Amino acid sequence: PSLAGNLSLSLEELNMRSCEIHGKIPNGIGNLTSLRLMSISDNNLVGLVPDTLGRLPKIQELYLFNNRLQGSIPIDLCKARNLGNLDLSGNRISGPIPNCFGNMTSLRDARLQNNLLSSRIPIELCDLRDLIYLDISSNKLYGSLPVGIGNFKVAVLINLSDNKLSGSIPSTIGGLQELSNFSLSGNMLQGSIPA
Repeated sequence: PSLAGNLSLSLEELNMRSCEIHGKIPNGIGNLTSLRLMSISDNNLVGLVPDTLGRLPKIQELYLFNNRLQGSIPIDLCKARNLGNLDLSGNRISGPIPNCFGNMTSLRDARLQNNLLSSRIPIELCDLRDLIYLDISSNKLYGSLPVGIGNFKVAVLINLSDNKLSGSIPSTIGGLQELSNFSLSGNMLQGSIPA
């Protein structure tokens, strides 16, 4: 039976972390339109991240970390405009970081580390000026660091380590006055450290 099909449409929080759940996340999860928080992390879930998650107009926190999810990040997820915390880390998610992430203006905490993501860091990501925590380490991201990284004025942590990033470090990082943790280790960067 469909898990989502048996749940109340007025459900606001769904927490099933560390329950040894297996199988796929049902597409019907997108019908739970009152959800504000969903955590089904630390399980044995497989398959794709459902694109129907983008139908959740009130979702603010989405935690799917430490499963065995595959495929790409669905573009429809960008429709979740109230999403503030997103954690897809510790899966087998591949493909690009969608350009439309730049439209998710409520996003404050984005954790995509320990996956198989392979793309450039989208310039549009730098439109998230209120982002506080960004961890996209331990993927297969390549290309140069976008100059717009200097837009993350309130960020306290940016972890880009263990990718395939190349080129120089943009001087714009000098404007990141709130930053307490900045990691670029395990890349192929060159040139000087900006003053």
